[in-house]
Amino acid sequence: MCLGGWCPGNVWTAFFMACTVFWLETIRN
Repeated sequence: MCLGGWCPGNVWTAFFMACTVFWLETIRN
């Protein structure tokens, strides 16, 4: 699965990125 032209090399990378985005969105509000 590719998001925004970026294709994760593995599941853990995608999982880490998703968690990072979620965390940033949470602390920003």
